[in-house]
Parts: sequence; C-alpha cells; structure tokens
Amino acid sequence: MITGANTGMGYETALELARRGCRVYIACRAKVEGETDPTETVRKIRRLSGNDNVHFRKLDVSLLGSVQEFAEMFQKEEDKLDILVNNAGVCAPSLVYTVCTVIMSFFICLCLTPGPTIYYSTLGII
Repeated sequence: MITGANTGMGYETALELARRGCRVYIACRAKVEGETDPTETVRKIRRLSGNDNVHFRKLDVSLLGSVQEFAEMFQKEEDKLDILVNNAGVCAPSLVYTVCTVIMSFFICLCLTPGPTIYYSTLGII
C-alpha cells in the first residue's frame, strides 16, 4: 500500500513494486483539480508493468473519518498488509489544521481494534 501514489515518488514506487509482481494499492484522494487522476494512474501502471493487480482506494489522510473507513475496508479485503509506504504529505509554510483540528505537518494516528495500530504520517514513516 502506498499513500499519495498518484504522482512523484509514490507513483514511481508503485510502478516498481507492480513490475516486481506485487499487489499494489494506491491510497490517495479521489481526483482533485490540479492533481493526477488516481484511476488514470492505475491504468498507466497496469499497462507499463504488465501487472493487473494494481488498485486504487480512496483515502484522505487529513480526515480521520476517511482513515477509519479506509482501514475498515482494507481489513475486510485483505488478511494482512506486508508493506506500507507513507508517501502522502503536505508542505505548509505555517501551521495548517485539518477539519479534524489535527496539525497537518505532524501526524495522524488511528488505533484499530482488533488489529494493529496504523500510523499515517505527512512527515514520513513513523
């Protein structure tokens, strides 16, 4: 699973993992003006890698409800998560808060029961 994999390093990581035969989940926001459409990204990665096991799942790490919904959906679809690449991020010149009043440049933590604690970070892997 790679957050923010519709462009940049996340895209390149997703493409390489797909080329190596991995099942890849691109977890990012749905199409936002000015951003690459994640469904187009999935089609491109499938074509370039020859791997049809590449999937898009909507996730907005700035909204705790979205994180909770995503985590619950993922646990229903998969038995385990082998690799998590925390790539989604934001670079803000000053303090910016999500609608959930979490500082964007810090991190969002979601504790799930039963199961592991999953950390989503806008700074990198925690």
